[in-house]
Amino acid sequence: MDFDEACGTFVVLGNSYRTNAVVQTNVYSDSDHVRIGGNGPEAFVALNQNEATNTAELSQEALLDGVVDYRGLTGFHWNIDISYGNYYDVKTLYQENTLYSNDIVCQTTTGAYYRVMVDANGQSNTVQVEDFGNSYDLIVVLGNYHAGNFIHQTNILLDNDWMTMTAPGEGGAQTIYGGQNQLSNEAAISYYGLDGYAGVSSDFEAFIRSLETRDDIPPEEWWSYSGSGSTEMNVLFVTGDYYDINYIRQLNLVADADAAMQIAGNGTDQFVSTGGNTATNFATIIDVGAYGDQYVGGEAYEDWTLVQTNIISAEDDEVIYGDSSELASEVVAFAYAGEEEEGQVDAGVMPMSSGGDELGHLMA
Repeated sequence: MDFDEACGTFVVLGNSYRTNAVVQTNVYSDSDHVRIGGNGPEAFVALNQNEATNTAELSQEALLDGVVDYRGLTGFHWNIDISYGNYYDVKTLYQENTLYSNDIVCQTTTGAYYRVMVDANGQSNTVQVEDFGNSYDLIVVLGNYHAGNFIHQTNILLDNDWMTMTAPGEGGAQTIYGGQNQLSNEAAISYYGLDGYAGVSSDFEAFIRSLETRDDIPPEEWWSYSGSGSTEMNVLFVTGDYYDINYIRQLNLVADADAAMQIAGNGTDQFVSTGGNTATNFATIIDVGAYGDQYVGGEAYEDWTLVQTNIISAEDDEVIYGDSSELASEVVAFAYAGEEEEGQVDAGVMPMSSGGDELGHLMA
């Protein structure tokens, strides 16, 4: 919540540049490999059913309804704060969650019911930042005004599982769930202020520039230009450029590569779930501007940008029905693992780079 620029009158003698942008990305890889063998009831396998959503709202509306005009009631005392050079009102927030949940599960039972659920991990980013400013009645910028509200949200999920089900003899019911992950980005940028600028006349510009050296301004002189303000006219006077930036970046990284083996004896029911992860980003920027008058001496530029992307690799699942006497080689590998060979990387671990480009590893 940025109320620093909430004022009665905002004047820029140079150009005004305003950008509002939301960039949302969901990246997930859910490639599951299932090997089934046995003489028992048919195994039930449920894969995918993942959800990736991006929701964004960009809005602008006036802070007050109607025209603000306090002529006759304002401008009796002037308090002027002068900022020489450029003025920076910059707020940045970075949130990151990293989770590694690479599990190995082995079920081998006779005459019982076993239910194993691994993961169902959840990650979310949340914080609240409030800045209610100094309650200026008038803000003057002699240079250019640069304003920007930016939200970048990214979810990265690696959920590539290896699962084996075998039921010698009569066996029992075997169930494996993989996937059922939920990734979501939700963002909103709300600007409460005036739409558009009025021009600056030569007389008004001369009055504005004189504020650097004056504090004994008759109320009638102010009323000839604007009716907004208060009896105590608090002014921020910036001789250079004004930078008003609000930036939020959120990242969830989940590495969840599981290996599960089910060996069911007579009359055994087994249930394994290897997914069900959630990663959520939620961000809102509330930016408040002038409520009475807004002037620009140069040009005014305004951009609203929305980028939403889902990068998905989840269509190459593999389910193999084999002989009942077979035990998949990958199960042998994790159930009877020997010493790790030199230079070999654990299949359940995604290496991190020193450069911080997590997405680069996935895309490579």
